[in-house]
Amino acid sequence: ALRHAQGEYFAVQDADLEYEPAQIESVVRRMQTEGWDVVFGSRFLKSNPTQYIMFYMGNKLVSRWISFLTRITITDAYTGTKIFKTELLRGFGLKANGFEIEAEMAVKTGILARQRRIRFLEIPIPYHPRTMGEGKKIGVFDGARAIWSALDYRLDSRRRKMR
Repeated sequence: ALRHAQGEYFAVQDADLEYEPAQIESVVRRMQTEGWDVVFGSRFLKSNPTQYIMFYMGNKLVSRWISFLTRITITDAYTGTKIFKTELLRGFGLKANGFEIEAEMAVKTGILARQRRIRFLEIPIPYHPRTMGEGKKIGVFDGARAIWSALDYRLDSRRRKMR
């Protein structure tokens, strides 16, 4: 989809309705008026229900790991609501094709934000978690891959001097 995008902004939004797609428009308006390059919606900046404690703890662990690697606070690295300036996201040279893409986008965002090359913001968002019976698919092995992938993307960015 990124290859074919023509707009100034690119929204990454889970299609399972755990997140509210209606908020994308207001987030883009905020990006335009306040000058943000990337906005992540965070389930953890406001009170939201938690369906499975393991998913909650796994996301917190991965988010803290990514924050450690990039030295910038990201409270919800695996959020299903991310909005980027399209050209910026194209410049990331994304490689992942599974759930690890979340770690890749978060690490690359964190690195550029730490270097003050982009303006990054997290905002509180509503969250309506699904059950496994409703089709939730992420699992323990995805969390392990996220931790490894985040480290790999961080080391790769150091080798390539990410632009």
